[in-house]
Amino acid sequence: MKLADRKPQFCRYQPPVMSPDGDGRQMRGARNVPVDTLAEAQGMWFNPPGTDVTFVLWFADRGVPDDAFPQGFRWPVTGTGYDDLTLTPSILIPNYWHGFITNGEVTTC
Repeated sequence: MKLADRKPQFCRYQPPVMSPDGDGRQMRGARNVPVDTLAEAQGMWFNPPGTDVTFVLWFADRGVPDDAFPQGFRWPVTGTGYDDLTLTPSILIPNYWHGFITNGEVTTC
């Protein structure tokens, strides 16, 4: 199955905006902002096979903070866009999906 058919969207992490008063209050929480190209992306959201739930996958070495949700693994990424994107190793989303994105194709383990 093609990755492009799973509603992918490249995104960047945007940190929370803190109160200018310096009191530690958040004015806006962290969020994921859509971007158009892999070159500017820090991650991607998509719907794995078998679910309409959208998950974020953060890319390795793209400046995403360790505490950005979801925390955990960061995938090395190669390619130029959705049609040839490869993430390694396999992607495990507990209770939802385990599989691969290789050369723009999504396969289930």
